Amino acid sequence: MSDIEIPTDDELLIQQRAAVAAFLEYDPDFFRHYPQLVNSVQVTHEERGTVSLVDIQLTRLRSRVAELEEDITALMSQARRNETLFRQLGEVQLKLLRASNITAARHALQKMADQLSLQVTLRLFADPCPRHQLAQSEYAQTRVAQHAKQQVYLGRLARHDAQLLLDQPPELGSFAVLPINTTPAAANTPSEPMGVLVFASPDGGHFQPSMDTLFLDQMVELLGALIPKWLVEASQHDE
Repeated sequence: MSDIEIPTDDELLIQQRAAVAAFLEYDPDFFRHYPQLVNSVQVTHEERGTVSLVDIQLTRLRSRVAELEEDITALMSQARRNETLFRQLGEVQLKLLRASNITAARHALQKMADQLSLQVTLRLFADPCPRHQLAQSEYAQTRVAQHAKQQVYLGRLARHDAQLLLDQPPELGSFAVLPINTTPAAANTPSEPMGVLVFASPDGGHFQPSMDTLFLDQMVELLGALIPKWLVEASQHDE
């Protein structure tokens, strides 16, 4: 006769527990048919000692509710931040529409940047102010220009590129660089590059490629429509 291996008591217990677990997975309504077992089944808890299945379920529900409350609080905070940002960007767009020249536009942008604890600069290839003029040939060599397919560049910059765009760029900061192009007069008329609008934060993670740039895109489009008019008026004034 062949030897028959008899399982030990511990092995039998493990097999029985596995069978019970498999059955409960197969029939999740088991305790609905035997409600008296819900309170009688006891589970050992590391912190609370022996508790019932009802206690465990309530604890898990409370934990889930707490997580949902935290999520809602975070969403509400983000919504308030978005509302504040939307209001500030709306205000600066009105100021840009009312501005009579590039200097007034720069003041409006600076005020908004101060409210957001950011640096800002508006640099044009044909800027009437030499201090803000940007050499198009130098800009073409920057990392931003190499990513020209992207309307907005978000992220970090090499020190040389940052210094080209800002007088005193933040160390290890992050940047939002928005190319400004003329608004085409007709659908078949190509737009022409005029310069860049740059925001900078000392926080290296403030501007990230995954960010939504809808508000910034709208601001750049507005500048693209207004700047040519300001440049014409500035040249006429010089004459």
